[in-house]
Amino acid sequence: MSLHTWRSHPATQEWLFAIKVFSAAMLAFTCSIHLGLERPYWAMMTAYIVAQPFASLSLIKGTSRLAGTCVGGMAALLLTTLFVQWPLLHLTALALWLGLCIFLSLLEQSLFSYAFLLSGYTALFITLPYVDHPDTLFMVALNRVEEIAIGISCYLLLDLLLWPRRTDARFLQQLAQWQQQLLGWQQQVLHGAEAGESQAAANAMGPDTLLLQLGQLEQLRPQALSDSARLRAHQAVLIELHGELQAQLTLGLELSDLLHALSAEQRQAPQLQALLTEAQQALVTLQRGARLGAPSPALQTLQQAYELTPASRLAALLGYWWQSHHLRQQLHDLLEQAPTRRRRVRRSHPHVDVGRALQAAATGSISLLLCGLGWMLTGWSSGYLAVMMTGVACSLFAASDNPLLPAKGFFIGSLLSIPIAGLLLFGLLPWVDDLPGLIAVLLPFFIWGGRRMARPATAARTVPLVLGTLAMLTLNNDARMSFTTFLNMGVAQQVGIGIPLLLTGVLRRLGAQVQLPRLQRALEQALLRVLLPGSGVTRAGFESHGQAILLGMVQRCGDEARSVLGGGGALIRMGLGLLRLESQTGHLLPHGRKALQASREALRAFFTLPPVQRASGFPVLLQTLEQSRQYLLQPAGATPPAALQQFDHLLLALRLHQSFFIRAFRR
Repeated sequence: MSLHTWRSHPATQEWLFAIKVFSAAMLAFTCSIHLGLERPYWAMMTAYIVAQPFASLSLIKGTSRLAGTCVGGMAALLLTTLFVQWPLLHLTALALWLGLCIFLSLLEQSLFSYAFLLSGYTALFITLPYVDHPDTLFMVALNRVEEIAIGISCYLLLDLLLWPRRTDARFLQQLAQWQQQLLGWQQQVLHGAEAGESQAAANAMGPDTLLLQLGQLEQLRPQALSDSARLRAHQAVLIELHGELQAQLTLGLELSDLLHALSAEQRQAPQLQALLTEAQQALVTLQRGARLGAPSPALQTLQQAYELTPASRLAALLGYWWQSHHLRQQLHDLLEQAPTRRRRVRRSHPHVDVGRALQAAATGSISLLLCGLGWMLTGWSSGYLAVMMTGVACSLFAASDNPLLPAKGFFIGSLLSIPIAGLLLFGLLPWVDDLPGLIAVLLPFFIWGGRRMARPATAARTVPLVLGTLAMLTLNNDARMSFTTFLNMGVAQQVGIGIPLLLTGVLRRLGAQVQLPRLQRALEQALLRVLLPGSGVTRAGFESHGQAILLGMVQRCGDEARSVLGGGGALIRMGLGLLRLESQTGHLLPHGRKALQASREALRAFFTLPPVQRASGFPVLLQTLEQSRQYLLQPAGATPPAALQQFDHLLLALRLHQSFFIRAFRR
């Protein structure tokens, strides 16, 4: 086995990561001790906090942590100077600051949103333990910045020198895997239509899973770009490729709907069977990594001569699908070449969920206030730690779509860290009086923990265990803590994590009934913007923004993911069809343009209705669209086939997903 193969083995990479992060933590601890800093365990914890399996992630997280620490330190000094004489007002100001930072982090939606979270709870770490000694806050803030900087520097130094891993290869590998899964799902859709299976069976691969994975690829792409100069040179191509993959997913949903609407007799038509066979052969070719040839003459003939038959509609849809796969191949080939000219980077269109950001900010502020009031009323000596952990927990889980699950794991991991830290602190460390002895005592547990941190499947459960153990050890130059103080710290740590856990559960139950309707309304608002004359909305922009909203809906709807994906995807397809119809307006006769305008007005009127009135308004909408279709058919041949195809697809989406447009979610 070569050295490169040995280093690239997953088990070897886990061991190397564990050794690297433990070495960085001990180096940071040693540097802090020699510099005479009071809390060297802050530097140790920082090394573990910024440690990531890939170099670019560690660099981004380290930069964000240092920036957030500096801003949080300045906020702590400012708020303490203004409100230290009024404890309740001071606590309220800290709670509002935490909520503001959580809110801004969710609006930022970039790799550096972590800096906002750090700014929020760093102010708590600097202020609360020393609130009775405000004259020392400046030195505390300065020491924290120094120790955080030492921890970041030590880890990044070792990470860049010792076996750095980059995300570009991982991104390209996951991109290729996603494309294969997409082809497999489309294959199942075609097989299901040929066998006459139900839509649920045809969608066994899971378009909802494909959508979630596509969202993960979107998040991974900026990290890969920061790691690879070759990928940065093709940034515009990658963004364009991502848009094409979004179109492939939308097109697959449309193909599934179209085949699902066919009757049993229509499925057995020889012309349709020939088209399905041709499409399946093309998918097999693509799955082997080979190139597609030109579409068959029969397919080209059906595309050119529009007839109102299921086979001709499928032929038009497969023709677009064929062209889309060719474009994907061309874009993929460009990644293997040096760029010949600089491309304009197309702007992405993420969905900024202000309501979700406000809910997370409110949860953080209220949790901090409740815990802080409990500390003030009871006079608990370790209560400040509970308040600090409340701020940390609210910040860490603010971006999670279901914060209860990671919060529970964090609570359990922190709870298990208490006996481990107790064993180390009172059982083994009393026998240690030098640095080599300290390393020997800590090495087994932290190497084990570091290896589990390198595994995606176990990282979420191991990180709170490792960080909780370091926090409870509080290694420094002073005398070791008493057992009573240790127990107080352990209880305070769990209380601080438990309060936001309970409050998040309550607020999630209260807000569950408004989350999905609110996102559905956002998707409908995007469609309404398409319906406005001269809106300037582009196909890529609408599809990207729509799928970002749809991703949030799928993440929140649980067992209803398939139906929500179908209905939300139908809204996106309707918007895309309307954009294509707008491009055909100049080729229509005056009465055809009036018919399309009437259809737009009917759709706009329907989607501005309150949900309770839509059931009665839906038949009126369908009647108007059917009349518009009849106008478009007269006289024969006056309307371009492409316009008729798009109008038929719009009607099909409305009929198949009628329940989604008029439903009110109840969970």
